[in-house]
Amino acid sequence: MVRLGLSHDMTELLLDAIREEVAFLEDLSAPIPRKRPTTGFAH
Repeated sequence: MVRLGLSHDMTELLLDAIREEVAFLEDLSAPIPRKRPTTGFAH
């Protein structure tokens, strides 16, 4: 979803950033580790 009135230039910058991040993720040799859910009570 994008904001009404988003300029063409800003749209191109957004799409470039998304493409860059997708390329980074596709080039990973393994999945990014996720934090394990904590169990039990903690302060």
